[in-house]
This record gives sequence, structure tokens and C-alpha cells, in this order.
Amino acid sequence: MNVGERMRAIRKQKKISADTLADAIGVSRSTIFRYEKGDIEKVPIEVVAKVALALGVKPQVLMGLKSTGLAESIHDTVVQLHPARQQNVYTYAEGQLKEQQNENVVPLPEQREIVCGRGTAAGAPIDGDAQDAEVRRTRVNVDDIPASADEIVTVEGDSMEPDYPKYSQIFVRWQDTIDDGDLAVVRVADEGVTFKQVSRDYQQKKIVLHSLNDKYPDRYLDPEDVSIIGVVLN
Repeated sequence: MNVGERMRAIRKQKKISADTLADAIGVSRSTIFRYEKGDIEKVPIEVVAKVALALGVKPQVLMGLKSTGLAESIHDTVVQLHPARQQNVYTYAEGQLKEQQNENVVPLPEQREIVCGRGTAAGAPIDGDAQDAEVRRTRVNVDDIPASADEIVTVEGDSMEPDYPKYSQIFVRWQDTIDDGDLAVVRVADEGVTFKQVSRDYQQKKIVLHSLNDKYPDRYLDPEDVSIIGVVLN
């Protein structure tokens, strides 16, 4: 709350009309309302002192200062200053209060939209067309995902354990080419979509789909039967 808001709250609490307060401090009724609504952002310190006297409270109460020995000392010192110097102290205190209020505001984390809802097998390929029907978009905190991720995909299988347990989530960047040894989401012709470590066997002219789980053997497929959907980001 600022000075004007405190002024209004105390005035209402004590059932003092705006006209009565205006007469007590020598201003118009509309000026009181302007103070209370914040139209006059910086209330002069001499006005704060007059309002405090008229409302029967200490100036530091209107200024939002806690009742401490230090606050009392500040008040006792300020009242001895020339009005112009009092205004300087008041302006500085208001600035400090605003800084403190801003420090206490916790900013919301930055978010961005990303595709989610699809799964990829880590084992036998799953039906990619059926998965496409599940796609949706969600908003996530940017600190929680790699900057270049296009999609969050759920792993449905155990062939990439222990690094990627069943039902864990992976971040995928959409691209149609990868380097040998990259982890990727791929589509196998007439089968579906799967998540594997992908490399090339140049002697046999095959694409090798390797599972991190030793119980699954490598698969050797013709290059025309494998299309890259995206690379998996660490």
C-alpha cells in the first residue's frame, strides 16, 4: 500500500469523512480523493504530517514504517528538519520502499509452447499414425527444456534402459538427418515409430538401429525403409 491507500484505509476505519479531513489539513475534498487514488503519487511530507495528526496516527504509520526504535528515531530527527529537507527524506524513503516491494515480487518463469502427447517405442515400433492423433501443445518453463527442442515424447518400452526407462520423457529436435551414433526417433516402413541409437553399416549398406538394453539385438534395415523424425537431445 502507498501513502494514499493507507490514508483512505485509516480514514474509513476511523469513520472520518473526506470533507472533515480536507478541512483539517486545509485542502479541497477532491485533493483528498486524488491523494487516496494515487493521482498525486508523491504526497508532500508536510501533508503526511498534517494527515497523520488529523487521523490520530504517527506519520510513520502512513509511510508504512514498522513501529521500531529506529523508526521513532527517524521521526524525531525528521521533524527537526526544514520542510524541504523533510521532503528529501520522505522521497528517499518512498524510493527505498518501492525497491523493496519490487524485490519481493517473484517473476513468473518464462514459458514457451511445445508439442507433446505422442509416444515412441523403445522396443518394437509403434503405430505412428495413431500417435499423430494424440498430438497436442502445452506450455512449459524454458529452463526445463533444451532451447532447440521441438517436442516432448514419452518412451513406451524398455529397450533404451537403463538410460531411458519406460515412460520417461525425451526431448526431440525435428530434423531428417543425423550423425552416426546419434539417439533418434525414426519411422520404420510398414512398422511404425521407434527410439534407437542410429548408425550406418557402410559395408552392408544398412541402417543399424541399436538398443541400449543388451537383451534387444541390433536391427539392420535398408536405408529406404528408415526415415529420421528427429534427434534426441540430452
